[in-house]
Amino acid sequence: MTGNEQVVPIKMRNMPDKYISDMVFADLPEVGPALLVTSWDCALYIYRRVVNPENKEQSIELIKLIRNDSPLLCTCVVKDEIYVGTVTGELLRYDQTHDCFVPAVGLSRSIATMGVCKLLPYQRVDGDYIICVSWDGTINVMDVKRRNLDVWVRAAVEEKVITADSDNNHLVIAITRQKVLLYDLPLSAGSISKVIVPTLKNQIRDIKLLPSKDGYVISTIDGRVAVEYFEERDQQKQFAFRCHRTTLSDVQLVYPVNTLSFIPGTVKLFTGGSDGSVTLWNLETKRKIKQFDKLTTLSVVKLIANDNTLYVGISDDSFKTVPVGSEGTEMALLPSSINIISL
Repeated sequence: MTGNEQVVPIKMRNMPDKYISDMVFADLPEVGPALLVTSWDCALYIYRRVVNPENKEQSIELIKLIRNDSPLLCTCVVKDEIYVGTVTGELLRYDQTHDCFVPAVGLSRSIATMGVCKLLPYQRVDGDYIICVSWDGTINVMDVKRRNLDVWVRAAVEEKVITADSDNNHLVIAITRQKVLLYDLPLSAGSISKVIVPTLKNQIRDIKLLPSKDGYVISTIDGRVAVEYFEERDQQKQFAFRCHRTTLSDVQLVYPVNTLSFIPGTVKLFTGGSDGSVTLWNLETKRKIKQFDKLTTLSVVKLIANDNTLYVGISDDSFKTVPVGSEGTEMALLPSSINIISL
């Protein structure tokens, strides 16, 4: 980082109407590098970044909008094919020929009783797979080549899955009651997780594996982030820090840390919170690198970084504070947006 980062609002007309649920990078045939965005407005948005050669002004153009009949929670791309998970427990594949979503496995659209909240591409020596994690605590592993479910595991019974992350060695799942489930990969039908109780005591919002592959980072609703390790011998290296807080004259406002993203291949971590801001941290030195100017009065809900750009997904998450029992009251939420930060 140079200290002269510039935040540039993406100039596009077609943004999600509702909450942004996922953002991923992918190289698509005949498109090249693309940004895929899923939303609670039942649509998958595919964007391409363009730069005006005259003034170097950056913008993002919408090149494809694919509708579904239920909200989309996540997406991934494997072998040039697009997959999405839905709030009703469906795993779907985009059929380019017919320009619609179709069941990814057999004739059945559903693979879980609740929403498929995370799709994690996973490569083994025998082929490509997708780890499908659902709110109801089920894990399905899809064989991409054969288009069938290779493994089914029940991860959680009484708890609800919040989110997950994986590499080729580990799968970590954040669940309610402030727990993390750790699985060694590859999964089998008899796989049993190690249950980890993190040092942070409030509900987890996001989890990311460390680039070193020996631990993970979690963020919580009370403005905290923790770096934790799998092995007991490494636990003396664990630490936590506070962030996304605003101090007034007589009170400190604490905001949820909704999203985490590493700059690829580094220990530099972005955090995004419900205070509408983004911060960059160096986990090796345990210091803040950059506090970016406040981007919005809404919440930063998704971050995704490549080597030179950070994409910031912004949504209205005020619905999360609606009291229980307020069913029937339709909230008018503000539309979502995406900002880009050149690194």
